[in-house]
Amino acid sequence: MYGWTLRKTLQAWGYQIDMGSLYPLLSALEQDRLLHSSTTVTEGRKQKYYQITEQGRSCYTGLCRKAAPP
Repeated sequence: MYGWTLRKTLQAWGYQIDMGSLYPLLSALEQDRLLHSSTTVTEGRKQKYYQITEQGRSCYTGLCRKAAPP
């Protein structure tokens, strides 16, 4: 997912995240190998896309289990 699209999706879910907070978070998740990014050039503009990794999916699943009511 493109970073801007991710921000808009989060806004639709009621989360207001500033781009100055979102991109450092995405970068940290990528450093922890929970996300993978790829860059493309469209109409002369670089666009960075993010995708969850298997490690990230496993982490997410674990967090969901912990957050679920007993």
